[in-house]
Amino acid sequence: ARLANEQPPATKSEARAAWQRRYASATAERERLTLTFAQLGGAAAMQLDVRLEDVLARLGPDAALVDFLQVEGRLVAWVLRREGTRAFLVLGPVDPIEAATRTFLEQLTAGDPAPAIGPELRRLVWEPLAKHLGPDAKEVVLVPDGVLATLPFAALPGRAQGTHLLDEVRLVHVRHAYELVAPDEAPATSRGALV
Repeated sequence: ARLANEQPPATKSEARAAWQRRYASATAERERLTLTFAQLGGAAAMQLDVRLEDVLARLGPDAALVDFLQVEGRLVAWVLRREGTRAFLVLGPVDPIEAATRTFLEQLTAGDPAPAIGPELRRLVWEPLAKHLGPDAKEVVLVPDGVLATLPFAALPGRAQGTHLLDEVRLVHVRHAYELVAPDEAPATSRGALV
């Protein structure tokens, strides 16, 4: 979060490019750590009885939750708002999204502040979601799956030339939606955990 808040303005292209490289590197490290600790989180979740209502109650009035899932070669997403707005979207086949994400990351880490593949990746992943977020969504909680766990969403191009998604909306990444509910707030389940 600290690094995201240090984003230089679009007018300082060299500083912005250096920030994007640091952001991409930090994202890669976060994902490495996420994979390392994923089994621990999964085991802990099985000890809680967290309901969708519990998760939605933790969203602010200007927030949305986007939960991605890679299934049967396709990428799908659920868009949820606290007040009950819900949408299920099939974003499309995983392969083009995966290829665009890998190219985007390669171009970012090579120092390109505005990867050429960025608008295509935004079209594939972000734009189908945007109309379901609502005009008042100022924060989006992302629960990425598969290759999207490596995507620095904040670095996607914004609507206006020379801007990024981070200029439009605050982004929060979590591994699982239930992480929004503090363990001491969720009732314990009587079921045992499978390990």
